[in-house]
Amino acid sequence: MAQVKDDHKKNSFYLLEQGKPNDTSEDVENQPEEKGSDGHSLGVKHPTTYLESLFHLIKGNIGSGVFAMGDAFKNAGLLLAPVLTIFLGFVCIYGNHVLINCSKELGRRRKMRQYPTFPDTMEWSFQTGPKCFQRFSHTIRFLVSLFNIMAQLGFCSVYFVFISSTLHTVLPLQSEMKNPDKFGSRFGVLNVGMTIVGCALLWVGFVGYLKYGEDVAGSLTLNLPKNSLFSEVVQLTIAIGLLFSYALQFHVAVTFVWPDYNRKYGPFKHPVLAECGIRLGMALITFVAAEVVPKLGLFISLLGSVSSTALALVFPPLCDLALHWDTS
Repeated sequence: MAQVKDDHKKNSFYLLEQGKPNDTSEDVENQPEEKGSDGHSLGVKHPTTYLESLFHLIKGNIGSGVFAMGDAFKNAGLLLAPVLTIFLGFVCIYGNHVLINCSKELGRRRKMRQYPTFPDTMEWSFQTGPKCFQRFSHTIRFLVSLFNIMAQLGFCSVYFVFISSTLHTVLPLQSEMKNPDKFGSRFGVLNVGMTIVGCALLWVGFVGYLKYGEDVAGSLTLNLPKNSLFSEVVQLTIAIGLLFSYALQFHVAVTFVWPDYNRKYGPFKHPVLAECGIRLGMALITFVAAEVVPKLGLFISLLGSVSSTALALVFPPLCDLALHWDTS
C-alpha cells in the first residue's frame, strides 16, 4: 500500500473528489486548473519523484507478513513455492498494468487532467460496456470500495497482533507522481518496485524454510531463541515498522470512506475535526476486532482470500473487458 500526504486545509483528498461519476467531459474541461508547485496539473501540492514513489510502493507491499513466507514455503514445498510465487507475482503485476491502462484510457476519453480512482475506473468502464455490464456499474463501484475497506481494515486489525499483509494501491501512487508516465513504463516504479518486493518474499521464504524445515512457525520471529537480546531487538524493530505501516495501510481505507461521507453529509463547519472523527472511529474498529475476534489470523485470511483476490485478479480483467468490448 501507498503513502499520500493529506491537505486538510483544502478539505483533504481533493484529488479523489475530481472526476466524479456524474461529471461529464464538459464539466471536467470547465473546472479551474489546479497545479502543483512545479506546474503539475493533478491537484497535488507536493508531487513525488520516481525514487519517492518507488519507496512508497516497496514499503506498502513489505510488512511483517513477509515473515510468514517460511510457512507458505512449507505448505507448498521448496521447489514449487518459488515457481508459484513468481507466477502469481506476474499475474498481479499484469493486472495492475491493465488497471493503469484502463484508467489512462478513461482519462483520455473524458479529457481529464488526472487519472480516475479505482472505483471511478471500474464504474465508468462498466458504463461504457455492454448492457449486461452497464446494469452493474453502481454495484461494481460499491464492491471495489467495500473490498478495499475490508482488506485494509482487516490488515490493520492484524497489525495489533503482529501479523501483516499487503495490497496494491497503484492509482493513488501514480496520480501523486511528478511524471505519472514513469509509473507503468518498462522500468517504471511498478515493475521495479514489485520485482524488489518479489525477491524479498522469495528470499525470506526460501531461507526461512531451508533453516527451520518443518518446524518453521507461522512467523519466523517465533522461531528465534527465547530470552535472547537479538530476538528482543528484532521484535522491537518490527514493532516500530508496524507503527508506521499501520498508518500507510489505514490511509487506503480512509480514501474510500471520507470523500463519499463528505459528499453525502458535508460540507462540515470543521472538516478537519470531522475527518479526524472518521479516522478515530475506523481505528477503534480495527482495535476492537483485534481484541474480540477469536483466531483473528484465520478471519483475516478469509477476508484476504475474498477481497484481495477480487481486487487483484478479478476486477482488472473485467474492467478491461467492459472498456474495450466493442473494439478489435
